Amino acid sequence: MNFREGQRQARSASRRLFALFALSVFMVALLVWYVSAILLSPLFAPTNSIAPIELFARSPNYAVFAFISVGAIIAIGAFNMSKALNGNGNAVAKMLGARAILRFKPIEKRLLNIVEEMALASGILPPSVYVLNNDESINALVAGENQRKTALIVTSGALQYLSRDELQAVAAHEFSHIRNNDIKLNMQAACLLAGIMFVGHSGAVLIGPIWGILLSQSADISEEEQARNESIWYSIRPFRFLWVLAGIPLYFLSKIGAIFASLVKSSFNKEREFLADASAVQFTRQIDGITGALKKIGGLKSTVKSASAPVFSHFFFASGVAETFKSHPPLAERIKRLDPRWDGAFITPKPIAEFEREFNESKFAELNCQTLEKLSDVTLLDSNDEAISNINATDLLSIATADIEAVPEYLREQAADALAARWIIYALLIDRVDRAVASRQHKIIATRVYPDGFEKIATAIDSLKRESVVHLIFLCVPALKNLTIDQYKRFREVVDLLIEEDGKVSLFEFNLKYLVFYPLDIAFDLRKPPKIVYNAIEPIAKEISVALSAIVYDQYQNDEKARSAFDNVCKTNAVLEYVPSNKILTQTLERAYDRIQQSNDEIKRQIINLAIESVKSDGAISPEEAETIHALRSALGLGYM
Repeated sequence: MNFREGQRQARSASRRLFALFALSVFMVALLVWYVSAILLSPLFAPTNSIAPIELFARSPNYAVFAFISVGAIIAIGAFNMSKALNGNGNAVAKMLGARAILRFKPIEKRLLNIVEEMALASGILPPSVYVLNNDESINALVAGENQRKTALIVTSGALQYLSRDELQAVAAHEFSHIRNNDIKLNMQAACLLAGIMFVGHSGAVLIGPIWGILLSQSADISEEEQARNESIWYSIRPFRFLWVLAGIPLYFLSKIGAIFASLVKSSFNKEREFLADASAVQFTRQIDGITGALKKIGGLKSTVKSASAPVFSHFFFASGVAETFKSHPPLAERIKRLDPRWDGAFITPKPIAEFEREFNESKFAELNCQTLEKLSDVTLLDSNDEAISNINATDLLSIATADIEAVPEYLREQAADALAARWIIYALLIDRVDRAVASRQHKIIATRVYPDGFEKIATAIDSLKRESVVHLIFLCVPALKNLTIDQYKRFREVVDLLIEEDGKVSLFEFNLKYLVFYPLDIAFDLRKPPKIVYNAIEPIAKEISVALSAIVYDQYQNDEKARSAFDNVCKTNAVLEYVPSNKILTQTLERAYDRIQQSNDEIKRQIINLAIESVKSDGAISPEEAETIHALRSALGLGYM
């Protein structure tokens, strides 16, 4: 299938099905009105008829009131959920009861390594990583309204039962949801579903005292709770009849609303799951990872334990809760689409340590042969997918793995800790040339770090290869996303002080702002994501010229040579003109980046290609030039690679 066409169809279907979600809200309101109108009909005009038209004719004002009331309740529930989540995947992780991953645990470190590799290879900002502890099911999800606010959540069962290839395939599946922007729709759907469920919650609150009194002899009800229920019940004594009439329809009819929501949710989600499965195969270039994970899920047959799982069921890698309508396609259908030769047998999973002991070299060779055979039967996505650029996925993963492994293990471990990640950024900003400036910077840092720990990090960074610096910065971002807003603001202030100490902004310092603070400012809601305004180069030709001129000049440090290289690279774009270095200030460059960010993805990729050609104009790309390209990609929201 064609990847872009698949995306277009899935998004189109999602828009239509999302409209049905709104229809389910209308159905809930209609049913609440109808049932309550029957119960309250004696108050309006006694009749034996329950025909909807007659009920409406007798009490049109009540119908309007009922619709507005139910709509308001749903809106309040949706608004509360939207406010609680704020588009942030970390909030979803907390609602599900997940905890941040612990790098010192080998089984969790393996997942973090996979996520780092996948993020770097896919050009997507690394998500925060969480684990649903003590959950034996095999499942995973990614949440957040955009890639700067994402969190990947994995059950402990997935860590325990999945091999590295299977876990990597699951991660690739979830990264596909980020790349295809499924996550934004999922967050919106979660808020709407919460609104519908809030109707039921409202009914439960209204009839709660009744249940409390009826269950007063139950061991599950404490004396305190019983007394509270009785107190509420007696306080509403004059309105008991109306109270019950309002509560019971809301509570029970919301269940019908939840069924509607479940139906629509399952419909828009299925196409996206097929697309994400196919993307995982394309990206990892092997089938056994994704199909192995699906077979083990079928063999385990367990559900996610979290009480919040029903609200977020459409986020999961596989169906994680019992629903009237499954939010995911059947496992067998997903496997058959990828592996037509599958015999229909699921796998009873074993703990991974035991699995690895049994998995010898001969079996590995046999599996590789089977994989190659199966790949020939699968219709993979088009290889010219824009996100893969001109390099195949296997190469991307190999490059990403090599880049990350080039960063010393000690620094990788420190980068995963929010406190140490800040120290890494501080240490990278210390001036390596001017000792006086470095001394003043050390004084700024001294009151904000533990000296021994910081010095150890600073020493490790001194021996770090220059080309690995950008990848170390990349690894710090997920940990820094876990700071509180106050901690982040203080961290940002310290960085500003360190940069300002020598009275100028170096290229590295400029790049650092876009590698670290641009995505984090959006994650912490200190900056709004840019809106797409420009669909052509002409309206922003001046800003593109400024950005490219700055890149070329930094390479040659001579306006004449830089102009010649610029003209050669941009000869097919007559609207672009070289801007002399004396006309480019830091503020000028920042304003240029701000406008370029508002262009569409096609224009952004053209700019990146021109930037790459610019730094290649002297026949080589230095680590500093590569850093600039990474920073520009980050500024444009295209990731790092």
